Amino acid sequence: MKTHDSLQIVSDKSPQTGEFSAKKIRETIIQLRRLVGKENVLTDKAELVCYSYDATCYSRLPDAVIFPDNSGEVSKIMRLANKKRIPVTPRGAGTSLSGGPVPANAGIVVVLARMNRILEFDEDNLTVTCEAGLALRDLNKFLRKKGFHFPIDPGSSEAATLGGMMGENASGMHSPKYGRTQDRVLSLDAVLPTGEIIQVGSRCFKCASGYNLKELFIGSEGTLGIVTKATLRVAPIPDNYVVVVASFKTAIEAGRAISKVVKKGVPISALEFMDKHAIDVVRSFTGLPLPHAAALLLIECLGSKNEVQSNLGKLVRIFRTEGSFEVKTSRNREEADQLWYARKATYGAISRIRPTAIQGDPVVPVSRLPEYLARLDSISKKYSVQIVSYGHAADGNLHPTVMVDERNPKEMSNARMALAEIYRSALKLGGTLTGEHGIGAEKHEYFNLEWSDKVIAVMKEIKAVLDPNNIMNPGKWI
Repeated sequence: MKTHDSLQIVSDKSPQTGEFSAKKIRETIIQLRRLVGKENVLTDKAELVCYSYDATCYSRLPDAVIFPDNSGEVSKIMRLANKKRIPVTPRGAGTSLSGGPVPANAGIVVVLARMNRILEFDEDNLTVTCEAGLALRDLNKFLRKKGFHFPIDPGSSEAATLGGMMGENASGMHSPKYGRTQDRVLSLDAVLPTGEIIQVGSRCFKCASGYNLKELFIGSEGTLGIVTKATLRVAPIPDNYVVVVASFKTAIEAGRAISKVVKKGVPISALEFMDKHAIDVVRSFTGLPLPHAAALLLIECLGSKNEVQSNLGKLVRIFRTEGSFEVKTSRNREEADQLWYARKATYGAISRIRPTAIQGDPVVPVSRLPEYLARLDSISKKYSVQIVSYGHAADGNLHPTVMVDERNPKEMSNARMALAEIYRSALKLGGTLTGEHGIGAEKHEYFNLEWSDKVIAVMKEIKAVLDPNNIMNPGKWI
């Protein structure tokens, strides 16, 4: 393990710390403490461990963890880091599934936990302005009292921060109706690696003025700067919704049903898929009466009672035609909420199967879902690893999760080969590597399979303009 006086320096010639004397490094840490207060700079090994990992298998100790209180302090930290060429890794709640907030090159981890204030709620214009360290749970607790919510709901919604959601362009179960994080962010403040603070986007719902720099920061995984504040578009909490559970004897049948629902344009607010492994472990974990099936679909309809009933009829006809042997509808909101709880509990529940869960989030065109599900089954058998599949089926976004024991080198070798084929198969079907988790460290070795050398070169040129010294989350996908 590193000690706190071994800050790693980014350099074109060498990424090592030999250029700096121990005295100079200690002086740098002293400067950081002056900027934000001694109590807001962690350097003790035991404390650093808490910020050395996320929900992946990746881990690396930072040299210091900083807790700024406002954009001005973030700006000062960035100016110092840029001058000293010290790597900076932004971090929210650490729930990432890509290794994004893990410091690949040690350096400074900037945690925005103290920047968690709600600055303005504009009910007339359906907007709320918040600092990026605010947890989604706390934002929705505030909004719920007023009859609204921020409807982007990743699986980690109880812990995820707004900054982390913007960094990964998170989505979730209700993306068929509400979209992704980028669809709900109107404007944001970002601190550039050189310390300048810029505001991009507009508080209006539409803006076609100049380059869309807001979109550049959303999904950039902390490689271009640190988002410190954002104005978000909220939505009224729906009055009436019903959840349908459709059970199938094969995952292929479920895949065909998903494709048919999307093709027919049935208005839905969510459509989730769970395979047999996921169903069985969630049933055991939650005690909920989930069906005994090879696959199930959870579908939510919103609207007036007449609209919901009309759409439910269309869904039932599709499911019956595609081979569903049982279709049930929630009778009240409590039952509907229980079903969504079962789906949200999936990732935590499947961790009971094996010690290590390596989760992907590839996306394929919805019409190719049946074929992709068949390929996942073949990959599981080929490499003798269990793959649990579930996800946001209406988007073609699945979470194939490879269940292994990271202490077993053979199992991990098989898992890595299986993951490579999982991603390559998605690309061959016209898909993409990631729908909501980002590339980070987890998928960087597959990045050039999706993008040409020219496209990657353009991305690097953009980064070089904003981050000339390559201090922002270096060592990841770019």
